[in-house]
Amino acid sequence: MGGPGAELLADLRELHLRAQDVSLHWVLAGQAAQAVGDQGLLGLVSAAHAETRTQARWITTRLKQAAPQVLARD
Repeated sequence: MGGPGAELLADLRELHLRAQDVSLHWVLAGQAAQAVGDQGLLGLVSAAHAETRTQARWITTRLKQAAPQVLARD
């Protein structure tokens, strides 16, 4: 398997892994905000975490769209 399609899948996979890593960091930051009772920080973390989850879902959708075309062709 090679070519631009394979590169796209590899890039999307890497983005997905990074988004999951960022999501985990937001979970940890949220736990810290709760532990110290910082409601402002908790609100910020919640919003940023929601955005990260949205991005991860978008990446997953793109992977699902691209994978069959790339894998069936290569």
